[in-house]
Amino acid sequence: MILTLLIAGLVAYYISTFHKVAGAAVTIVASLGALAVFLVEGDGIGAYDSIGILSFSVTPLGWFFTIIMLVVYSMVSFFNPYWMDRILYPAAYNMLYLFSLAGTIGVFMAEDFIVLFIFWELVVWSSLFIVPFGKSRNASVVYYAMSTFGSFTMLYAIFMLYAKYETFIIRDVLAIAAKDPGMAATAFVMILLAGFVKLGVFPFHIWLPMAHGNAPDTFSPILSGGLVKLGAFAAILVSTLLPVYEAFEGQLKVFDIPILVYGMMLLGAISIIVGTLMAISQEDAKKLLAYSSVANAGYILIGILMYSQMAMSGALFHVLPTQWHPLRPFWLSELFHTEQEPRR
Repeated sequence: MILTLLIAGLVAYYISTFHKVAGAAVTIVASLGALAVFLVEGDGIGAYDSIGILSFSVTPLGWFFTIIMLVVYSMVSFFNPYWMDRILYPAAYNMLYLFSLAGTIGVFMAEDFIVLFIFWELVVWSSLFIVPFGKSRNASVVYYAMSTFGSFTMLYAIFMLYAKYETFIIRDVLAIAAKDPGMAATAFVMILLAGFVKLGVFPFHIWLPMAHGNAPDTFSPILSGGLVKLGAFAAILVSTLLPVYEAFEGQLKVFDIPILVYGMMLLGAISIIVGTLMAISQEDAKKLLAYSSVANAGYILIGILMYSQMAMSGALFHVLPTQWHPLRPFWLSELFHTEQEPRR
């Protein structure tokens, strides 16, 4: 599926050079086809596959996130042909649209950290070049700076873990690191920081309103409602596979929560407050939804870090509806092309 989407992206680029609407149609066929294949194959939990040296496995968590992203991309793709006349470089947009979808699936299905990082960067770079196709190029600069910080912290953690344990397999290396509190704490913070940047948790939320507000309107629902959830995926991985409450058993505790985890939860709480207050003060619908995503990120993060079955279920359930709210003004204003008189 990943390889097919990458090839489809190249095909979409080539066709778009002759007919941009036909190239946009390729994004519809490819994303819907990927969704259909995924549904026909069933859950596939436990399946294993590889592309050369890149290895993949289907986990329940990866399946959950993948099916959500496939549905979101498929829904939004129907609007791509309508927006081809308003997007700069439509051929590149159609290609990068499918590249970013392939990247998200690669992240969710990664067997080892190297594969996860490669596809994480594919998503970052694809979305990085799509953002300036909209209203502003300055937004992509901020997005690039924040994403680079997150990518470097993750890469540092990956090589640090490999240098000590000589394996990139995600489950194996985190299980071993859990027995070393110092290494576990460092890996937890470094990988979680990368998740914070992508999820838009305070104080790493600055890029989200700028990128979301200035990106092409067809990509804003993908950016805010979909791609930011890669951060939630990374947070769940590092929080559950260590696992943090056992690894940090010897730490000072606040309300029976290790102080390091409690500090991260405080950032989630601040995100809820800041995101909500900023959202209600916005007049631009896209920025309002971007700040709403910041607030929702706080709820998701707290649910993940509470580390109980009910809290984790709540966090995952919260991931699902937050995929859809960025689509609401998009459907209403662009599908029906409604315009309202400004308030006086």
